[in-house]
Amino acid sequence: MKAAKRAKKSILSSQIIFYLLIFIFIFTGTASSTPPIYKTIEREQSESYSPQNEDLMRIWIVHVDQGDGILIQLPRKYNYNLNNSGTSEQLDVLADGGSFDSGNEKLMINFLHALYPQSPITVEHMILTHHDSDHVRGLTRILFDPTITVHHIYHNGLASYRPQKEILSDIQKSNGGILDKKKNKIQKIMAALEQDEKTLKSKYIIGNLSQLRSKYDQDAFVDLYQDFAQAVIEKTAPHAVTDFPRVWEAQRFVSEAEASERKRLPDIDFSVIWPLEELNSYKNAWDYTINGNSVTFKLNYGDFEMLFPGDQNEASEDVMIQHLKSIGRIDLLKCDILKAPHHGSRHNLKAFFDAAQPVLTVASMGRQGVTINWKHPSTEVVQWAGGANRFYSTYLHERVFNWEKMKDKDYKNAMIEKTHILIETDGKWFRLVEIDADEVDFNKIPIIGQTSRGDGTCWIKAR
Repeated sequence: MKAAKRAKKSILSSQIIFYLLIFIFIFTGTASSTPPIYKTIEREQSESYSPQNEDLMRIWIVHVDQGDGILIQLPRKYNYNLNNSGTSEQLDVLADGGSFDSGNEKLMINFLHALYPQSPITVEHMILTHHDSDHVRGLTRILFDPTITVHHIYHNGLASYRPQKEILSDIQKSNGGILDKKKNKIQKIMAALEQDEKTLKSKYIIGNLSQLRSKYDQDAFVDLYQDFAQAVIEKTAPHAVTDFPRVWEAQRFVSEAEASERKRLPDIDFSVIWPLEELNSYKNAWDYTINGNSVTFKLNYGDFEMLFPGDQNEASEDVMIQHLKSIGRIDLLKCDILKAPHHGSRHNLKAFFDAAQPVLTVASMGRQGVTINWKHPSTEVVQWAGGANRFYSTYLHERVFNWEKMKDKDYKNAMIEKTHILIETDGKWFRLVEIDADEVDFNKIPIIGQTSRGDGTCWIKAR
């Protein structure tokens, strides 16, 4: 009797284990092959949505180590015939190119050559949000490449000047200036200040290609901006830069250029939100001022919206929010996807994220940012973005972790996962997928069914 009961229990236990294993296999198999439907996103989501290839826009947040590097490939339906040769040319917008140090400045140009191995590379629109090293180095490298064509370059007008007598005298006569000092020695100057002690003097702002050339001929520039200016000016035909306009709030730049040169982009709009036409200093400090005047722009494609705020910081975000409220346009910050300001650092305001209300947030960062001092990304920023499942970065796989444990080399190394972030949208739906930066195959972009849990999303309905 007891033996029979034991046998019955044994059979029952085996059955439970068997069905439990089946359940685990099915559950984990499904979870590992398809991103889950996230309730916290509060949008309609689909595993089976299939956009038309001609309508698909691709936005790459490229792994450039510490820095920003963004490539926007406009939909194929807007490709054009290159010089009537029958060759189809892709419309591209390149925003910043990294990288923090010279050792990684080739990452963006290598990405472009890998993406277009057989084609001549034409960057229709290049955007320099500001000339910090981790944004400008890669663009300079691309400009120096004699085989790459660059048409338009948009920028905020800021430059780095040598501390020459004339500039030093101007600063002494005015109410100060924005300087970069090391060991009490002035390394470079951004601008002198007007009498209001806030506005940057306009004579230091570069407005177009002619002004850039004039200052360059005077040997006025220094440091990374000198290299960038040289690359712009010395680029020769047929790859020469044709346009170098400064942009500011309320300007439509990419869309207007396309409408005047080739054809209109009826469902696509690029608009500048920041800086203001008069550039301001922030905390009268170099780093706050150069970051706070970052070219901040909005991309609209159908119902889809993405916001690119460069390296905005808490000081400039506060002024921006107040300004947009004063003109009744705080809605300009709302977006489906937010490129995290300043690499997701702690130099951000919760109010900025509250105004943006992003469904997803993406951050570009590298090894220099992952330090106990910098802490990219900030745990508060991840929280403001809506949590770990709505925050993606190009360097760290885990989005919620213990910063104190990052002091341990093994722990930190386990967190590192260098990826390109790809956003695809047809203007109606969008999705995100992380792609291994070292093993990317541009002919085999993972579809929804090939995307593992934690490495992307299902298709999400745009606003």
